[in-house]
This record gives sequence, structure tokens and C-alpha cells, in this order.
Amino acid sequence: MLALMKTAEGPGHLELRDIPTPKPAPGQAMIEVEAAGICASDLHIRDWDIQLNLSPPFVLGHEFAGQIAELGDGVDHLHVSQRVTSETAVSVCGTCIPCRAGEYNACVRKELIGYVHDGCFTRYIVVPAERVHPLPENVTTREAALTEPLAFAVHAVLELTHIQAG
Repeated sequence: MLALMKTAEGPGHLELRDIPTPKPAPGQAMIEVEAAGICASDLHIRDWDIQLNLSPPFVLGHEFAGQIAELGDGVDHLHVSQRVTSETAVSVCGTCIPCRAGEYNACVRKELIGYVHDGCFTRYIVVPAERVHPLPENVTTREAALTEPLAFAVHAVLELTHIQAG
């Protein structure tokens, strides 16, 4: 399958490559990507001016939605053909202050899809099933690809400020 990859450190180094189709390990879901967004961080990865843990080569992209194509052993809360999106974190340390406060998205040692682990700018992506979220019927796949940036906005306005309705 074709994938847009960051192949090496430094500015540029983006290539379309043919890569093997991944298989889900136990506890993982393989999702067929139907819609993906291009984030400013994808452009910063291209320009190599981003201050995050990066480990090329990897497939870019972390804003997406699609359908579950296959499930790894032990995944029983999801089903094949289910429309879903996913959080970006593949792994977190569980011991830093943000992790202990329940804010693992701010983990100082997190590893993300599209930065360290292969991302969504390809046909299939494998992610931890615990990070997968089913989509409501009234949300299109294209809309759901914007879930990750929407979550940032909601968090910033509703959770980090004292703004209230009215």
C-alpha cells in the first residue's frame, strides 16, 4: 500500500513509498482510513522545526477516521466495519505528573502516531484498541477526521478557562 513517509531527519525527506499492510497485534485495531486531515504539525515535521519526539522513518498523519478492518486478539468492545476515530497516543509512561493526573495526552514521554509510530497517510493504520472511539451515526467520517483538533479547542475553551454559557 502507498504511504506518505518522513524518511529521514531534516527538512524535506518526504516520499510516497509502497509499504506492507500492517496486521493488528493483540489489543490493537486495524483501521481502513477513509478521511484524514493535514495538521500544522505535519508541515512542521516536513520542515523539521517541530519540538516533539520524532523517529523517522514513519508514515505521517494523525487526524483521521475510518472503519475497522481487523481486530487483534482480546479486543471485544469493537467490531469489524465499525466507523471509528482514534486518539494519537500509542504509548505513555503512566508515571509523569500529567499521566498521574489523568492527562496522559500531555505525557512527557508519549509516543504518537504520525511522529514515532506509523500514521494515517496511508490506507490502513494499526492503533491500540483502547484509544479507538466509535462514531455516532450523525457524524460523517470526514467530520470525524477533525475530532482531534476539535478536542484541543474544546479542552482549551471549556477546561482551561472559566468561560461559561450565558
